[in-house]
Amino acid sequence: MKNRIISFGLTVIMLLAILPASVAAVESYTVAVPFGKYYSIDNFQSGGVAMVYDKDWNCGLIDESGAEIVPIGKYAFIDSFSEGLATIYNEDGGTGVINSSGAEVVPVGKYDYITPFSGGGAFVYDIDSNVGVINASGRETITIGRYRAFDGISEGMAIACDDSDMVCVVDVATGNEIVAPGKYDVISAFSGGVAVAAVGKVSVETVIPSVTDADSLRDKYLSELERTDGVVFSVIDKTGKEIVAPGKYDLIYDFSDGMALAIKKDSGGEVLSAVIDTGGKEVIPLGPYMMFPNYIFDEAFGAQGMAMLSSVLGDLYNGKLVTDGVAVVFDKSGRSGVIDTSGKMVVPFGRYNVLSFSGGMAAVLTALSEESLFGLTEETILNGDMALFTGIIDTTGKELIPRGEYLSIAISDGVAVVHKTDGTCAVYDNTGKELIPSGKRFIMAFNNGRALAVNASLAGLFQITDAPEAGIIDKTGAMVIPFGAYDFIMEDAYSWYNGGDMAVVRNSSGQYGVISLTSAQGAPGLESADTWAHPYINEAYGKGFIPAELQGNYKAPVTRGEFVRLAMSWLNYKTGKTDDQLLSEKGLTRGTFNDTADPVLLAAAALKITDGSGGGMFGEGIEFDRQQAAVMIAAVYRVLGEDTANAPDFGYPDINVAAFWARSAINFVGGKGAMTTVDGQNFGPNQTFSRQQSITVFNAMK
Repeated sequence: MKNRIISFGLTVIMLLAILPASVAAVESYTVAVPFGKYYSIDNFQSGGVAMVYDKDWNCGLIDESGAEIVPIGKYAFIDSFSEGLATIYNEDGGTGVINSSGAEVVPVGKYDYITPFSGGGAFVYDIDSNVGVINASGRETITIGRYRAFDGISEGMAIACDDSDMVCVVDVATGNEIVAPGKYDVISAFSGGVAVAAVGKVSVETVIPSVTDADSLRDKYLSELERTDGVVFSVIDKTGKEIVAPGKYDLIYDFSDGMALAIKKDSGGEVLSAVIDTGGKEVIPLGPYMMFPNYIFDEAFGAQGMAMLSSVLGDLYNGKLVTDGVAVVFDKSGRSGVIDTSGKMVVPFGRYNVLSFSGGMAAVLTALSEESLFGLTEETILNGDMALFTGIIDTTGKELIPRGEYLSIAISDGVAVVHKTDGTCAVYDNTGKELIPSGKRFIMAFNNGRALAVNASLAGLFQITDAPEAGIIDKTGAMVIPFGAYDFIMEDAYSWYNGGDMAVVRNSSGQYGVISLTSAQGAPGLESADTWAHPYINEAYGKGFIPAELQGNYKAPVTRGEFVRLAMSWLNYKTGKTDDQLLSEKGLTRGTFNDTADPVLLAAAALKITDGSGGGMFGEGIEFDRQQAAVMIAAVYRVLGEDTANAPDFGYPDINVAAFWARSAINFVGGKGAMTTVDGQNFGPNQTFSRQQSITVFNAMK
């Protein structure tokens, strides 16, 4: 696994790990589809269904209970589900439609081709490529050949062109014309019950510039105003009523999330911007500032690029005009600021380079000399190593985390995931409270209370190296699926969780199955540990090697007996073997002590992990110091076959304070990174060792 690099991009993400036998006892989920029942399983789609395959790649369909609702081989192919419906194909290429229960809504072979459902309808074609529309019940509400072409379906409304290329709007449910042909030259897709309509010739070509400063944005405004000069814009609802009077604005962009950007020149030629809602009301009043049109975000990166950015960075690039009652705007000098819905400036221009707000938070972008947010390419985003961010602010401009340099910030689901330049990662809420303390793991954006996490540090922007064990965590850091329990196979960063509690996983034998997630099982007694230790204790608990006697009172000094039991439990986890199997492989039998007959401690003695406390005694209740811990940890590595003798001097200034018998082990564990310093330099050989420190050390051991 060394030097393996996994990039969280647009291709399949494969996170490889081994499932140790000791993990099974603490799983917080149940198996919905047994491993090996199917050769392969796709991720769950909308409607709670997933495609399954046999070895010959014949397909079928299962629901979230694992029930096979479409037997393998019944259809030649099943397309992806959209709005609870999917196109099916027979061997001759004929198409039909099924719902998420597997029932045929349109018999297979009825049409030559059926597009995926969108906006409450789908296009159907005959063998001569004439087109019509069916609704969600499969009824042909716009008969084939009635219109020459269509320009999409949205919210139950189809934009159609007649034989004279005149545009109209047709209700998909009834087939009735809502807007007669010829009233408008262009009608956009409906969003929030309204659509932008225009009279006049508008070029269908959209040019997305590389927006690197406000001058470029202003030039875009001006070029589009020039391109649409003489065009009269208005907004209509689903009855054809004009919500915004024609000509009120010189340019209206498409609606998204119930809002649209509107542009107007004043009498002096100054460009003014406003944000209007679906009722035509100005949410952000017309003023001398600029905002990014929604579709720049979509088209500058493309649909796949946006999916990648969303999975890694959450809602940073959401392109929403108004969120949490505020909007990010720009002045003529290219400086960003924040205004509220009254037009009042709440964060002055130039204080920060602000991105979109989400959940009361916005990331603050580093000022880049050569390229800004929209000059970044997908390659730069994935493979760069620059610190892109300097912090997070709330809607008042308050800094929620200390200003500094951060590799990435992902805001979604009401929390912010912050990756720091030292390779650590932490999670904060919208008050700046640290929900998950900084730790060496990579966490992607949260979705529905959960996030994909990788048990490895960030190495360059959005890349990780070495032993990438993956798991799923909740917002407390508790493991929903322990690190290393499965190999995760996913087509994008969020396909493991699609609105439900199902995850498609692959085990270490290469077999696919489906697990049903339940509530996360965090480590018991976690409130007794220091905050810094929470994620490491949770990770270790998820791996299953914390003995029951150590599950609580984490700040207490660890005893000799507790540490040895922890060491043996970790060996079971690491090797997947029981104590008896470890002894048998090495031809050993358990040792003896005068003060204990505990089989775990006697097995540790046989494996030379401990020699006891002298005089034939084990000394189970004796407190433990750091040099004794180092000696036992080195002994654990020897059981795994490593040479720990004559380790080179690691450079601890206080090495001569340690007992002679411990110095080689201290240098070894320092070189392995298994134990850290107590003050940035010294090892502290005589300092006591706590339960939480012991668990943290074993959790970090490879």
